[in-house]
Amino acid sequence: MEKRLGAVLQHKETLKEKAEKLSGELRKTRIELNSTQQERGRMQQFWRIAESGLDAERTRTRDVERTLFEMKTEQARHVQRLQQRVRSLVFSAKMQRNAATQSEPISPAGPSESVHCQTMEELTKEKAADILRQSDDLLVAFIAELEKEKLEAQSDLKYAIVHLEQRMKEEKETAVQTMNEERQIEIEEIGLKHMEQIRTLESQHIEQSAMMKGKVDFLQVRRFR
Repeated sequence: MEKRLGAVLQHKETLKEKAEKLSGELRKTRIELNSTQQERGRMQQFWRIAESGLDAERTRTRDVERTLFEMKTEQARHVQRLQQRVRSLVFSAKMQRNAATQSEPISPAGPSESVHCQTMEELTKEKAADILRQSDDLLVAFIAELEKEKLEAQSDLKYAIVHLEQRMKEEKETAVQTMNEERQIEIEEIGLKHMEQIRTLESQHIEQSAMMKGKVDFLQVRRFR
């Protein structure tokens, strides 16, 4: 009887060890499988987020480049229009100057008429010179105003470029920060799910061990009957 009891106990221990070994291997396999699946999911989601952020960054870069190109084009057109206006005014002033210097009164015969004509000629030249001086002054003032407007336009363009670059930098930093925060939240959620899965596996292991122990106890009782 004692020999039979010893054999039963030994068989019970063997079954128990085998059950624990199989349970441990099963738990280890499940953990490794879950870890692999989670890591693959994390990598896929990370690359999706990175690709989405990269596409958004490329779109913003194209928008900024297009805006800068349009601003530079408009500024170049504005400068060209100013230069055309300046050339037109200079040309008009030269034409007026040439017309004034080339116009001479006809000198009639007779001493008194000659003196009178010379006086009129001097007055005409003086008046023409005065008009030309005034035209030159107005032209200089207008050119100065155009140059001022040109400098202001260039300054506005430079400010706009700096502002756009700063905004682009801030948006990029915000996007990176948002991506890092989302990544951190994702890691925390994955960690919680992982802990929950571990607790589930431990609970299953306890249930399986209890079932195996119950079977062993049942077999042991049957052998003694």
